[in-house]
This record gives sequence, C-alpha cells and structure tokens, in this order.
Amino acid sequence: MNNGNEDLDIDLTRRIRTVLYDDQRFTDTELDLLHTPALQRLYDLHQLGLTDRVFVDASHSRFHHVIGVIEQADNMMDAIISDLEKRGADVLPYGKTGEKTFTKQQVADIARSKKAAVRLMALLHDLPHAPYGHTLEDEIHLVKVKHDEPARQATAYYRLVLQYFGWIEHNEDATAWGESHSREPKTKDDHGEWLDWYLDSPSVRVPPESPEFIEFVAQRWKALFQSRPRSMRKVSAEALEQFVRVLAFAMRALFYIDIAHKDEDTARKKHIPASEYPVDGLLKQILSKLGRPLTREQEFDPRRDVFLLDVIGNTVCADLLDYARRDAKAAGLKIDYDPARIVANMTVIPWFTPPFTVKDTDTEYPFSYRCLRTAISVFSHKLRTDVPGELINLLQARYFVYERMLFHPTKCVAGALLGSAIQFIGWRNMPEHLAYVGDAVFLHEVEEATKIARDLLADENGTDAYSRSKANELQRKLITNSATAIAARAILADRVLSVAALREYLETRHHLPEHRDSAAACLLALKPEAAETDVDANLLLKAEGHLRDRPDAVRLIQKSQPTVRSIHDDLRTALRLLGRLRARRYHRIIFRMLPDIHLAGLPDLTVEDVAAKFLDPHIRKMAEHEIETRVLPPLPAGSIVIHCPPAAGPTKLANILITDGSANEDGCPTNAARLREIGTLSNKIFGDHERSIKALEKMYQSTWRLAVSVARPHEARWEEIGKVTGKVIFEVLSGGDVLAGEVPNDLYLDRELRLHSLPRTQRTVEAPDTKLAEQKTDGFANDVLEALRASGRFEDLLDAENEFDRDEFLARLSPAVSNATKDGASDSKIFSTAKSVDDFLSQYIEASEVRKTDAPVYRKLKRDILALGPKGQRFTRKRIGDFLPAERIEYNRPMLDKLIDIVAEARGHDAPETA
Repeated sequence: MNNGNEDLDIDLTRRIRTVLYDDQRFTDTELDLLHTPALQRLYDLHQLGLTDRVFVDASHSRFHHVIGVIEQADNMMDAIISDLEKRGADVLPYGKTGEKTFTKQQVADIARSKKAAVRLMALLHDLPHAPYGHTLEDEIHLVKVKHDEPARQATAYYRLVLQYFGWIEHNEDATAWGESHSREPKTKDDHGEWLDWYLDSPSVRVPPESPEFIEFVAQRWKALFQSRPRSMRKVSAEALEQFVRVLAFAMRALFYIDIAHKDEDTARKKHIPASEYPVDGLLKQILSKLGRPLTREQEFDPRRDVFLLDVIGNTVCADLLDYARRDAKAAGLKIDYDPARIVANMTVIPWFTPPFTVKDTDTEYPFSYRCLRTAISVFSHKLRTDVPGELINLLQARYFVYERMLFHPTKCVAGALLGSAIQFIGWRNMPEHLAYVGDAVFLHEVEEATKIARDLLADENGTDAYSRSKANELQRKLITNSATAIAARAILADRVLSVAALREYLETRHHLPEHRDSAAACLLALKPEAAETDVDANLLLKAEGHLRDRPDAVRLIQKSQPTVRSIHDDLRTALRLLGRLRARRYHRIIFRMLPDIHLAGLPDLTVEDVAAKFLDPHIRKMAEHEIETRVLPPLPAGSIVIHCPPAAGPTKLANILITDGSANEDGCPTNAARLREIGTLSNKIFGDHERSIKALEKMYQSTWRLAVSVARPHEARWEEIGKVTGKVIFEVLSGGDVLAGEVPNDLYLDRELRLHSLPRTQRTVEAPDTKLAEQKTDGFANDVLEALRASGRFEDLLDAENEFDRDEFLARLSPAVSNATKDGASDSKIFSTAKSVDDFLSQYIEASEVRKTDAPVYRKLKRDILALGPKGQRFTRKRIGDFLPAERIEYNRPMLDKLIDIVAEARGHDAPETA
C-alpha cells in the first residue's frame, strides 16, 4: 500500500561546506532552486535583525539558517523512520474516529517518500520574511499580513516558482528579458511581455496572478519537461517533473505550519489556508499539461502528514535545533546542548484534539480529531530519563538566546529607532516590493525615497494643507518607475489624511485626560464616514457642524490636519533617526518599567495591560510626542522612542509531545502528554521536570521591559524627562481618566543613571569605611577630637606623638549607635554621636571627596543632624534612605544640597513626642 507516496530517490551528489555541520549534501534540483533571486535574498536578511549592533559577529543570515535546518530535518526524519520500522506491524489510527489506519511500516514508507519534501519545507520556511520583519510586523504593524500567514506565504512562493522556471528557460533558450522597455506593459493580454517584465526585476515588480496568465506560463513551460538530446542541463526532465510534485506538496504543507502548532485560543484567531492559491494552480497546471496531474493522495493531508510539519516548526524541531546553536555560537555565548540525544528518540503517535471552528467561520480546525504527530519517547529499549533533561537544556539554551540577544536593551533601542523612523515617514502599508528585498537594500531604499519626498515638499508653500490633489501633483513630478520612486510615491500618497487615520489619531488622544471628552465628541461626529475616505474641506465642515457647541473638539480636529510643512518636518525627523541608526548613535534608556508593577491609583494593573496599550504603534507615537512637548524646554521630534515587547514572551515553548511508548490494542498511546505536562507520565519521576519547564516559561515574562529612550544630546536631562515620562505613561494606562499619578522609574535604572551622571573619576563605588581614624576629612568629627586634645582631657589616650588613639577614644566615649525604628523615649537619639552621623552619611557621600569650599557646609549638615530631636532624626534617616538607596555614592554638590534640604525639612517633624 503506497497511497500515492512512491519512494522518491534523493540523489545527494552536491556538497556545501558549513561551519556547524561540515559537508552538507544536496540534490541538483535543490541547488537549482537556491540559485534564484527570491532565495538568494535570504543572504541579506539578518537572522537576528539588529542584534549584530551589540554582538558584532552575530551577522549570519537566514540563508545560513535554512541550510542548517535542512540538516537537522534530515536527521529527524531518519530517526523517525528508524523508530517506526522497529515495530513495523503495529497499527497507527488517525481520522475523525480512527477509522483510517496505517501500520508503522507504512508510515515509515510515507516519511521516506516525503524526505525530499521535508527538505524543501526546511529550505522555504523563512522565505516570506520581510526585512527587519519582527520590528516591522510585530512592533509597528507596518506589514499587515504576517510572514506566517498563508496568503503571504503563497505570494512569496508564487514569485519563487516564476523565477525558478524563468531562469531554467533563460539558461536554455537565451531569452532576453527587459529589452523591449522598462515600463509596465499596457496590454493585459500580452502574457509573455508581462512575464518578461516581471522576471527582469523580480524584487520590485508584482507578477500577474490571473488564471489566464497562469494558463499561459504553464503551457509555455511545458517544453522544459521534454528531453533535449544536446542539453547540458544538470536537472533532467524527469527529475524536474518529480521536483514539481515535491514542491507542490512542500508549499501546500507550509501554509499550515503556523496554525498546526497553536493552542485552541490562538488557533481560533488564525486563517486556515484557502483551497487554492495561484502557486497551487500554477504547479497543478504544469503537471496537467504534461498529462500526469497531481493525485489526491499525493497532496498534503493535514491529519496524515502533520507529523512532517512538526519536524520543521514545533517546539522541539529542526528550526530550533539549528538556530539556538547557530545564534549562540555567532554571538560568542557559552551555551550548548546535544541535539543528537534528542533527535534519536523521535517517533510518531496518534494524537487526539477536540474539534472547534476557526476565525469566526464554520470551518473546522484542520488538525481536529486524531492526527499523526511527532513525539519524543522517554523509552527506547530502556527508560531514558536523560532525554527530558536534555530537552530542558535545549529550552534553557533558547531562553538564553532570547534573554541575552533578542531582548538585549541596546538591540531593542535600535529596533525602536527604526520603527519610529518608519512611523514618521507615514506609510499606512509598506510598499509591496519592499517586503521582498534584503535588510541593506530596505534601509537604502527607505532613506532615498524619504529624501525624494522631503525635497519635493521643500519646494512647496509650507502653510498649504496637504490634500489628495497636492499629493497627486507631487507624484506627477516623479517620472521614473524605479523602486525608489515607487516608494516615494507611496509616501506622498499615504500622507493624505484619511478618516481611518483621523480616527486613529482621535482614539489615541482619548487616552489623555486633557483631550478625552473632545476626542469622544469628534469620534461621534465621524461615525457615518467611510474609513478610507480622504479628510477634505467638505468633510471638515460637516464634522465642525456637528461640533458647533464644542470649540475644544473643533480645535482638536483642526490640529490633526497635516500641512506641507508638518509632513516635511516629519520626513526630516525620520532621516535624522535613520542617520542615528546607521551611525550607531542610539538613544539612551532613561526610563524603564519592569514586571514588578505596582501603581498607586491603578492597583489592578498588570504587565499584560501595559503591553496591550504600548504595543499599539499609534498610542506609542502619541506618548512619545507628549513627552517631547511637555518637557520644558520641549525636545525636538524624534528625541523620545518607546520600546515595549509583548507581555507573554515567546510562544510554542513546550508543545512537543512526550510518550513512554505504551499503546492500547487500537494503537492509541496510553501515556503521552505535552512536554509542559510531562509529570502526568510519572509524577515521581518527571514531576520536577514539569515544574522546571513551567518555571522556565515564566522566566520569559521576567525579561519584559518597557523602555523609554532619549537622544544623546538630551540625556543629561534624564531626571526631568523621566518625571514627565512617568506622568504621561500613567495617563495612558489610566485610559484617560482624570487621575493624579505617576509611574516611578525603575530604581535600578535610576541608580545607574545617577552614577553615570557623576564625573568618570568619581564613579567607583567602594565599601564604606567605618573607622573614623582612617577618614581623611577635616570635618566635624576631627574638629571635636582636636578640641578635646587641646583641652587636656583624656591625656592617657595620647600616643608618643601627642595624637589620640582614636579607636580607643571612640570605644570609651561613644555608646552603641541606636538602630531603633520605632518611637521611643523623648530623649532617645538615632544619631547619638558625631561618629554615628559620619557613619551614616559615609554610606552616601565619601567625606574625603568633599571639596574644600564645601567642607564648612558639610560640617554644618552634620551638626544640624545631631541637633535634631528623635523624630527629626528618624525622618532624616528614612528620607535619605529612600532618596539614595545605594550603598555609597561619590560626592557631588547637588547631592549635598539635596541632603541639606532633607535635614531642613526634618525640623518640621521634630514636634515633641506624644503618648
């Protein structure tokens, strides 16, 4: 029984030398596919985004990664096949009621026949990524369709297939693309001209997707599958046809890779792949033209074939096994794990998932009921307790990659700078061609397009309203169809204010108490208007008519209207930010929120609440603007950037299935669970493993930070900017309620910034010296000792040089320093002697560093503390402890002034003790 899954001969005759795996083997068709612009683009997509700005050697690309994933996927498939063949006669049921069954040998045969497809899935799984994808997709939402959505995948794969067959034809028939003209063909029916036009610049142009075009290219490329007697082609016609079948399966399977590994709540929000995309149609058409169409059994079956997806994209999968080691090695991190120990224990089991519908439709989750899933067995020929241990080691390695690289604060600031620059540019959606270029090309195109739009605006009257007619007028001045010109036109078009953009502006203003009521009134006035309608003079008059009794609301709407000058200024700001990014002159973090959130006035606030607010790019931009304008004097636009990651951290942490290999007579596992629930296999053996895994999941949440950064010219104003930041963030988090409050800065960051603000020679923090005899100051304590020596008292403590033995003197004279924290008798003192004051203040100011000009002030400060009553002294100790929580800080005059103010304030707390 082959079910259409006949063995596919994989002739691995080609080699690529790699750092991690030495010689890796490939087929001619795999290398042929690699040599296309779409896959070569992966060389210019950094695997870790902007992380190499911190870890300079971590500049490897997604191309290196996908090559490595092929190796790991191959090893996993070999292990699965080997395990299945050990008990080949055992039955594996699948389907709605388990009515379909395979023997393990039959599943092994399927796995062997699909190895070539799994290798292609490994190669193609990162193809849909946009440049700086996680910043553009997850942080500023510029790319509306994420890289793992089926529609985005289908577009990327369609472009690849056109390029692949186009280059085979180009090599054999010496076709000459782009010779006729560089402009888009005028006639839709001339499909050959359209194909040549696209292939001439495939990273910039959008290929047609009409059924007629697909029919044309399938017929045109039918000739490629005929043997040519004198051809020197490395890929034979027969191998090429076989490759098309493998490609069709691999691409169709990848449309399901994201939804296959989500829990029910997340899967409900995902899109199920459409029944057919243009790339499906093209590959099927090619095979149909050859008279050997793709059979149903040769197509991807979700319940039967999902174990192949697990190999590429589950928690413990080829993707993770490669990137955790590759990323750590490139960054120089000393972490490692043993993938061979994990892979050797992989198998396939039936797994039941209760049915549910997806995305507000009646469509059933494709992996409902019983499916064949990849699992890791803790029993081979004996119990292997080392396997869960190695899995935990792998998950810890993954955590370290996230903690030390992906969440590194400098890397996050760099991403925030890029995101802020793109927001100032003002695209509503990224121009489509920019999703198919590399990182370096993306930055260059964005910068050049912004300069073009800026220069066009500079020649216009700055006070003019920016309308659709003005945008069209400026666009007509761009006479070329270059990629840069296309991007510049998109900037000019998207900066016209739409009703949707106006609503976004008003909804963000709703979070500020000052604008809450007026923004609500404006939103009510705009309700009937279509979202994509431009905001023109007529619409403004209509809205203002509804708001005739609300002048504050009218002013808010008028303030939202863009002018030529305001857009020009935004583009200048974007270029300044891009310049800082290129020069690595990043903003400095001056305000931070950690997961230990506790705010007076907002007692129920959680990290999830904060992230939900500030993951919205419009709210984030509004908050940045408010901070910049509320500081006096105001900061230039772009001086503040906010970075806020999701609260939950990475998903898919421990979803891989674990089994002990036992099964009932129907072939269903009797003891299997998700890795995070491994304790259900045996609580005594694996209960602590489960607790360790769940603790690791929670550790990701501890890496969460909301960070506010300021441009370097203004970092010296961190304290006042931090105060304003705390107030703005509090207003946003309160939802615009009129609440007086402020989010405090993280104490650790506050300490770091205070230390950094000192001169470099004074930044060393030393342990406090508690011996008065070793102090080098001429302060109050020395004055007292000198006066006592001159008085002739305690002469028995004088040494041969007529100097006091100070330790002996203090031991005789000074009682123990009181550590009382509660009210005591009216004559009790916390600071009972000059030494006790010196000891206390030396925790905060190193007396030896007090400048001579300030020494009298310092002496008076100590006298004033001694003169205070018990309540004033307790107040002083608490206030100074709250203000300067550090163990010891080098002296500076502003700090001394602050201490003087605290002591002066303490006099008001010196009322007589009461019962």
